[in-house]
Amino acid sequence: MVIRLFRGSGAGSSWHDRNRVFAGLFLGTFCQRWQDQGLKRWGCQNFPPGPGPPCWRLSENVHLQVGTIRSPCHRFLSTRKRHSVGIRKRRHQVTKRLHANLPGWENAATVPAPPLSSMESTTPLSPRQIQSFHEDGYLLGLPPIYTSGEMDRMNSELPQLLALLEPGETAKDIREWHETSLYLHEICFNPKILDLVEGLLGPNFYLWASSFFIKEPRTLETVGWHQDAYYWPMEPQNTVTVWLAFDDVDAVNGAMKLVPGTHKMGLIKHKRSTETDSVLTLELEGGSFKEDEAIQFRLNAGEISIHDDRAVHGSPANPSDRRRAGLTIRYSGTHVKNDMTVNPNFKTYLCRGIDTHKLNPVGAVPTQRFARPAFKAVSVEEAGTDR
Repeated sequence: MVIRLFRGSGAGSSWHDRNRVFAGLFLGTFCQRWQDQGLKRWGCQNFPPGPGPPCWRLSENVHLQVGTIRSPCHRFLSTRKRHSVGIRKRRHQVTKRLHANLPGWENAATVPAPPLSSMESTTPLSPRQIQSFHEDGYLLGLPPIYTSGEMDRMNSELPQLLALLEPGETAKDIREWHETSLYLHEICFNPKILDLVEGLLGPNFYLWASSFFIKEPRTLETVGWHQDAYYWPMEPQNTVTVWLAFDDVDAVNGAMKLVPGTHKMGLIKHKRSTETDSVLTLELEGGSFKEDEAIQFRLNAGEISIHDDRAVHGSPANPSDRRRAGLTIRYSGTHVKNDMTVNPNFKTYLCRGIDTHKLNPVGAVPTQRFARPAFKAVSVEEAGTDR
């Protein structure tokens, strides 16, 4: 194998060069086609490498004198073969090539490879948080998405969005305005939010809905107990809702409540609401879940909660002197299909990965900072409102 060094400049460049050679050498150890491509493609990058081709993810740790490195395709070998004479011989050949082509490498400080999980996903969610979401149907206590200064600027622009409402409309009529307003579109595509959603939905998902909701001080408006998925003509159910707080929200000003674990119950029958103060016309029947097990959400402005589309939740009135404003954003896996006969204005915006299914219409990115859609959003029974 011909080894080509890519010399850098500055302190430590010699060690970086060694790292580059290590990457190329070990990538070419167990699979002949990597022999020529290893150095060519990764040999000029610092070790440990970033995300590579799919077979890089099929690697596992191999302990040699240079520390913990990863060898392509090694996982395909049985335990017996991994420790066979042939494998050890090929490892020894790598060591000999290092001695021959990079004198002094054995005395250099080693750089351990990162955990395999860090190569497979960029989500900041821990395995425990992901497990908690699947067990309970929600996530709280996440890092703030926006600073207080950023939220101040966003709130200062909010009146320009509200000014687009027609007489008789309220903030809850701001649905799917991310399709026409960059103000909302940019929030929905915040990388911090998408990183969290990716940990729950996987690498391929799209944005399809957003809605704004403001409970003004001293108002009686409530949101009855419901499941988001019951309203939406989508199959299969694979949606998460992100709730972004524009204000500090708590029990005093009518923050959301959710019953953990109810997403595992499947869809529960809803009935016509008889509550005159409820913004929903369809709500869950009494006794269909344990309301006393509900937990109270609390968020500071700029923070988010995430919940499963089947989790039972609702919110009380806001008798306080504080406003309670929030934006909900809904994301689904690309394998989820909308029934266009029920919601004909449905549009998707690919957020991460690729859409190999191509089951739904794709929307155009807005060009104006503030603009409203030409169509009227579908009714609450079809689109849902979760507060």
